[in-house]
Amino acid sequence: SYLVSATQQRFLREAGPEGRSWTPLGLRTVRQRIRLGYYPISILRRAGDLFRSIVSFADDAHVEVGSPLVYAGIQQLGGEIQMPERTGKIYRRWVETTNKLTGETRRTWAERADGLSTRFVSKRRANFEQDVAIGAHTVVIPARPFLGLDEADRTEIGAIVADHLTAAIGGGR
Repeated sequence: SYLVSATQQRFLREAGPEGRSWTPLGLRTVRQRIRLGYYPISILRRAGDLFRSIVSFADDAHVEVGSPLVYAGIQQLGGEIQMPERTGKIYRRWVETTNKLTGETRRTWAERADGLSTRFVSKRRANFEQDVAIGAHTVVIPARPFLGLDEADRTEIGAIVADHLTAAIGGGR
């Protein structure tokens, strides 16, 4: 349980076991989280699933700490994800009085030279839907190590083992 807690503390510090801070979130990710209402904006804790998934297993010979989530490995080690070409839908709002496609009217939005907004709206606010081609691309996930031991962990593990051995041989503090 100590190692689960120590691992979760790394999520709160947003730093790996060696003490190095994790790569900050990209601006696009921050904006997306703000738009979707994920607060506070934290690295690796959008909804808290990875944080809550940290588990341990111990038997007489060893201890394991990790996460059963399929994406935990790429968050720990980093890597690239090849996204294939695909189609998607974008949603905009057609304003009849100006005869233009616009973005959210409550936000500031930039118009292109052709008068079309570069912003999209949510599906429920849209009255115009468009199919678009999304080209193949690579998504780079930076390594943000959360598993591992630091010097304080090694010291605490030594103390825990010493306490158990002392108790096993009939001593105690």
